[in-house]
Amino acid sequence: ISVLWFHAASVGELESLWPLVERASRERDLRLVLTVFSSSAFEHLHRGARKLEGAAPLFVGYSPLEGQWAAALASARPNLFITAKYEAWPEMWDALARLDIPLAIIGAKPRSSLMWARRILRVFSGKVPRLRFFSFDAENSPGLRRRFPGAEIHLGSDPRWDRVFQRSEQIPPRVRELAEEFRDLPRPWGVLGSAWPADVAIVPSEAEKFPGTLWVVPH
Repeated sequence: ISVLWFHAASVGELESLWPLVERASRERDLRLVLTVFSSSAFEHLHRGARKLEGAAPLFVGYSPLEGQWAAALASARPNLFITAKYEAWPEMWDALARLDIPLAIIGAKPRSSLMWARRILRVFSGKVPRLRFFSFDAENSPGLRRRFPGAEIHLGSDPRWDRVFQRSEQIPPRVRELAEEFRDLPRPWGVLGSAWPADVAIVPSEAEKFPGTLWVVPH
């Protein structure tokens, strides 16, 4: 039996990992540990975990805090630790390396957080784990390879699109209610999701170019 530990910082990262979690849950020889960092993702995680096929996860809940990863990882002993985008806590990386647990990062880019984690580990004589980067854009590969020459780099499709397809086939009741309530608004409908202040600032000028209805959802 192998153990996979999936960890997401917040809801967006959890959504991007969830199709992989669902696939892994159907494998008989795999057991899962599922953690999140933010309170916004906590209930989301538990709702999804209750619907998984196969054996119940070994643990579902909050992740350890920085400084507590080593003990948690030593207890769970996962064969692979899987996270998304920019999750780069130095103590977590060092603990993974010392326990010889590979780290897979889905949607990897040469982000500053990854470089800072490596710099901090160098200063404090920490170790970088075996890295497996899964990127969705070939333009990211040279930067990742230059900064982490020993890492495995894979190019593939974004599992978030699997999640979008799933949701399009199983539309939640609340979405149906909203679509009915606002059915008279002009189409096409567009969504600017998880928008930061800088994104929202340009909406007034850019919205005039949009022929339908634009929904803006702050981060």
